[in-house]
Amino acid sequence: MSDWGNIVKDSLLEAGTYSYNELSCEVKLNQNESPFDIPAALKQEITEEVCRSHWNRYPSLTGTRLKLELSSFLGLPEKCIVVGVGSDEMLSAAASVVLEKNKSALRVEPTFQLYKQCAVSNGANEIVLQLNSDFSYPVEEIVRVLKNRKVDLFMLASPNSPTGNSLNLTDLEIILKSTDGGRNWIQQTYPSKASWLYYANFTDENTGWVVGDKDGFDGIILKTTDGGSNWISQSGIDSSGFTSSYFIDENTGWVVGSNGTILNTTNGGTSWTSQESEADSWLQSVYFTDENIGWIVGKWGKIYHTTDSGENWNPQNSGTIKWLVSVKFVKTDVTEVEEDSKLSNIPAQSALGQNYPNPFNPTTTIAYGLPQAGKVQLTVYNLLGKEVTRIVDGEMPAGYHEISLDATDLSSGIYFYRLQTGDFVQTRKMVLLK
Repeated sequence: MSDWGNIVKDSLLEAGTYSYNELSCEVKLNQNESPFDIPAALKQEITEEVCRSHWNRYPSLTGTRLKLELSSFLGLPEKCIVVGVGSDEMLSAAASVVLEKNKSALRVEPTFQLYKQCAVSNGANEIVLQLNSDFSYPVEEIVRVLKNRKVDLFMLASPNSPTGNSLNLTDLEIILKSTDGGRNWIQQTYPSKASWLYYANFTDENTGWVVGDKDGFDGIILKTTDGGSNWISQSGIDSSGFTSSYFIDENTGWVVGSNGTILNTTNGGTSWTSQESEADSWLQSVYFTDENIGWIVGKWGKIYHTTDSGENWNPQNSGTIKWLVSVKFVKTDVTEVEEDSKLSNIPAQSALGQNYPNPFNPTTTIAYGLPQAGKVQLTVYNLLGKEVTRIVDGEMPAGYHEISLDATDLSSGIYFYRLQTGDFVQTRKMVLLK
């Protein structure tokens, strides 16, 4: 073939490399270099592993063994794990899995040419934003695009950090309001900027509440009486976090959250009264059909029902141990609900719950269920797969269990915790932010 250029797509030939104004500095790191070296012990461990391998044979090109071990360690199907050599191959593999014609890929430039190639070679639509002059991310523009357009793949990396970047959560935490059925949204400001907000509930166009927590700990309740133009933090509340609220009018409402917390107000949130139940773990959602009849759902499939405004909360059997995150009844004329007196506190199968809060600093709670008594190991690993602590190691009775992890002596980062009991093994991920 005389003209090799004819076999290459014009769109790829026209794609140019990025450029930027070089800044003066004393030390310039290569794109794959780091100012921090890895620990000597890890170097030794890697060296020993290399010496144990066969140098006279090609390594596995598909990473079969690695995929098997990652599948077992993470508790994921093998088909969900992509193994590649270097970041270029991994990015290309991820793009080929997600992108195709009529799909869209978002990137922020200047960045690496590979990101454009990933979009173009897979026939995807390109959405391109520009980094700020100081190489920081245009957060408001990113949020606007993600909100208003369908983005199938967001490739987030820059020349300052080629292997990936993160966005500050406080830049993304906002309250949005629409007055035209969701066609347009207006950002609203509120106190307690570094907060996680989970649920909003309005009784009319002006009066509403939002609940959440501050940095995964102190529970917060925000109230507005002017449609969200101003939000006021309500005080005198003792909880490590709230997940849901429900008000039947401007005065009477309930909020639920961590450690089985149930609070009730009859004066619009000026004061709150704690209500008792047998719940001792996270409650995720609350809903009332009138001032007397309501339900609460939470982790481990727990459901609680009241017919007296929350003076008494009685358990109901859901038939599952999965987390229940929302509850709503479409009929408001409920007059009687049959309760199961055979509700059992023994799960039908072993399960490991997601830690909460997550991210956390420095403590978090991990829950697990055992259908029968047996030896249990609950182990925490760092991102390199090295065991950092074992928080449970011994015989445990059947039932639901919770244990607190204190990570005061650990550094910030991603960790994995694995439950092993008999033939059951399950692993979950958690993030420590200090």
